[in-house]
Amino acid sequence: MKTDIDLIKKRMNNLTTYENKQLIIYKQKWIDISLNTDKLSAVDEVRVNELMNEIYKQHDYPKAPTVLMDSPAACLNFINSVNSDCTNIKELINDPSKINTDTEKHHEPSGHGQHDAYWLSLFDFALNVLKIDKVDQRTIGLIELACLVNFWYAHEGVCLVSRKPIASNVNDEMELHCTTGPAVEYADGFKIYALDGDTLDFEEWQKKSKGFIK
Repeated sequence: MKTDIDLIKKRMNNLTTYENKQLIIYKQKWIDISLNTDKLSAVDEVRVNELMNEIYKQHDYPKAPTVLMDSPAACLNFINSVNSDCTNIKELINDPSKINTDTEKHHEPSGHGQHDAYWLSLFDFALNVLKIDKVDQRTIGLIELACLVNFWYAHEGVCLVSRKPIASNVNDEMELHCTTGPAVEYADGFKIYALDGDTLDFEEWQKKSKGFIK
């Protein structure tokens, strides 16, 4: 089933008093999801694997193992360590020490997980408040996945999924921002420094952050 965008737009322009109140609640709900740093439980990990299997099936991709990593950087390092013929994926899964951590080659993620909140929030609201059932089944799965994980990379032979960060800081405008440390930090030590939405290397952040502290 394809999502009926026109119907959603029409309903959003004619919200009832109750629906307007719910809109405020759903906005905060998805802000909380985008900044959430909760650890995955064992049950959650099983569910992530189920959701990724379903995504592969929906796109007619061959089934592939889902590997949870501690950060998007770890996912990229894994991808950059995979041979062109994908014959070493199982070896990398079983022996993470063979993953190349020196590469800087970038790959676009297949999905942004909790950072897709800006658009998934609309469909969550449409489904559960406006009661519009004409929403693509794939989107419903992505809504649930966003509540569980960070970035994910769907590749042939393996799907790499990043766990949520252990710290996430923003300013009042919801821009990445922190003057006392990383704006975002992951369990494996990967950090992102930012001031008012501008990502910076550590040295630049260290210089500029002093101007924010009075």
